[in-house]
Parts: sequence; C-alpha cells; structure tokens
Amino acid sequence: DRGLIEPLPFNSGCFALLKLGARVKVSAEEARLHILAKQSVGLVSIGDAYLRVAYCAVAEEALPELVKRVEAGLGELAG
Repeated sequence: DRGLIEPLPFNSGCFALLKLGARVKVSAEEARLHILAKQSVGLVSIGDAYLRVAYCAVAEEALPELVKRVEAGLGELAG
C-alpha cells in the first residue's frame, strides 16, 4: 500500500530504504518504535520519513512475513 510505505530504488545486497507514506502520521522514529513493540521487527529510522531494513539478516523464506509485519505496524499508525 503506497499510502503506507514506498520502497525506494536500491541495489544494495543488504539494505532497503522505505519512505513513509502520506497516511502514516508519525515520524520514522515513532514508527520504528511501534513496529518493534507491536510486530517484533527491528528497523533503523533515518530522518523523519525513512526506515531502513537490513534484509540481509533475514532468511529468504521469511521475507514475506517481514514485509507483512512492517505493513501491519504502519497500518496501525495510519490516519
């Protein structure tokens, strides 16, 4: 859902950068803390609007669950 999050182009083999969508009414740091507490997913906040995902630390078969949890956490914060 692009209203929640927008993946930015990346070519790194380790990290993805995600921009918070317009429906998310909190800072990236607040979103990071919420997702950690409610979805048990650790992310890094960058500035007010970006989250960094270290997908290199996640098994390939677990990536869909990671995306699901990040989206669920942001959905809980959407206005």
